[in-house]
Amino acid sequence: MKNVEFIEPGMRKLEGKFITVFYEKEEDAAKDVFNLAEKENVLISKTFGFDEPLNIEI
Repeated sequence: MKNVEFIEPGMRKLEGKFITVFYEKEEDAAKDVFNLAEKENVLISKTFGFDEPLNIEI
């Protein structure tokens, strides 16, 4: 099954290796969240009990 994205008009996204952040207006805040989540993905994944990095959408 193919993933379907439901993005509202005006939404933008930042997409990395494991992290995708969707946002409308606050680009600087979205970049901060994206950079931190991309950097800490392994820790986030392990916190939730996974051995491998997760693909996370915020």
